[in-house]
Amino acid sequence: MAVSMDPASRKGQSSHWVEWVTALLCSLLVAGLFAMIVIDIVRHREEPARFEVTATAIEPADGRYRVTIAVSNPSLSTGAQVHVRGDLLRDGQAIESADVTFDYVASESLEEGALFFAGEPTPQTLRLTVLGYTDP
Repeated sequence: MAVSMDPASRKGQSSHWVEWVTALLCSLLVAGLFAMIVIDIVRHREEPARFEVTATAIEPADGRYRVTIAVSNPSLSTGAQVHVRGDLLRDGQAIESADVTFDYVASESLEEGALFFAGEPTPQTLRLTVLGYTDP
């Protein structure tokens, strides 16, 4: 007697365990994606982007000083073309400035960049400011 591979001839036979595992995993994946979308919709609120700028390192680089900065955006809104300026201060006056523009700072994210100065900055003489951004 020949074994038939025709699906119609399998009536009455139970599915293979691999089919059940695959169906379960796919169902969990779809349910998880659906839950993520619902959570994102529920959490969303209209608010402007907020940026926090901090200097993470100051080090000599090719006769100048590199100040590595981190721009974080804890809000749920995104900012594009985020313009950051660093001022080197002496007696409260800016004696040197450098700036950098971040193309995109997503919501709840952190981006890093660097500013270069001829004079040696210290945490006490460095002022970091976000000058502006655009809505993407």
